[in-house]
Amino acid sequence: MRRLVVTIFAFSLITAACGGSDSPAEVTGAPTPQATTGPAATDAPQATAAPATTAAPAATAAPAATAAPAATAAPATTPPATTEAMQPAALWVTNNSEGKVFKVDPASGDILLEVEVGTGAAGVALGAGSAWVVVGPAAEVVRVNAETGDIEARIAVGKDPEGVAFSEGFAWVSAFTSGTVSQIDPATDAVVVTHDVGAGATGMTAGSVWVTTWTAETLSRIAADGTRQQVDLGGAGSSPAVGDGMVAATLFELGEVALFDSETLDPLATFDVGSNANVMTYGFGAFWVTNSTSGEIWRIDPVAGAAEAVTVIPGATGITAGADMIYVASFSFGRVYQFPPDNPSAMNDLVETGADAFELAYGNAG
Repeated sequence: MRRLVVTIFAFSLITAACGGSDSPAEVTGAPTPQATTGPAATDAPQATAAPATTAAPAATAAPAATAAPAATAAPATTPPATTEAMQPAALWVTNNSEGKVFKVDPASGDILLEVEVGTGAAGVALGAGSAWVVVGPAAEVVRVNAETGDIEARIAVGKDPEGVAFSEGFAWVSAFTSGTVSQIDPATDAVVVTHDVGAGATGMTAGSVWVTTWTAETLSRIAADGTRQQVDLGGAGSSPAVGDGMVAATLFELGEVALFDSETLDPLATFDVGSNANVMTYGFGAFWVTNSTSGEIWRIDPVAGAAEAVTVIPGATGITAGADMIYVASFSFGRVYQFPPDNPSAMNDLVETGADAFELAYGNAG
């Protein structure tokens, strides 16, 4: 997984720079993390502010949206119905090296479920009463019952899967090497369509379905009926996020976030967030971005047109917005941190999930 490889490299640089004194002890086995809230807040990385960076307007006109190749199969005409009762919102965290997914109480930090899904657990999404967890080496997505933790299905997808989203009644999984997105019907646990989106398919988000590509350097929107629009990014796309009529994509190597109108795909602005801009989410009127090299967490205000580094969490990878908090997974420390969106300096340590905490999802599973 490309984002994972670069994150490991970034952590090596951080550890070397710090002499290893601030990093946790190396994990050599696969211990079972305890359901605790972690050490006192004094052990958490300290929040540090940075000067705001003014957004630079896009210098060129919008790239024309291009038609997508035909899908390899016809999707269902209507999304499948789900009958599961709504569950309380929870935070889900994947652990890449230990191959686990954790369900966490976002209020207490208690671990409610701990499920072994397979080494290389990456993206996680919620829907149809389940947590959908990508397991890259096995080229599959694992469907986990969100209430019991039982594994309900293992579904083969494209080679080297990374991202997953649940939208319009379907689960969607991007595959890096295959350059595809698998559209899965949760009523049958079968892939109903395989969409060709271009080499290096990486991050995904719901809201239609948005997927970035690393090699093809594109951002695509896929509808449930197979309709797709695409725009060139001009750099390796790592992660998209959507909100308030806008969609943004991280350009990993350029260290930029590109902002577009989510309907027309016209470019709106670009923001410099430092090389290795990694994972992104939207919440509380802003886009939030992790930088896997510097550990900076950036807040982008699309209305004010400004970007600001609001705190630092070494090895920051996954990020998601909850009901009243921003949650960040630290690959380096194997922990999840949280902070109020209007007061990042109040950041604290929520839960330990073992070395290589990776991706996050917040919400109820439907």
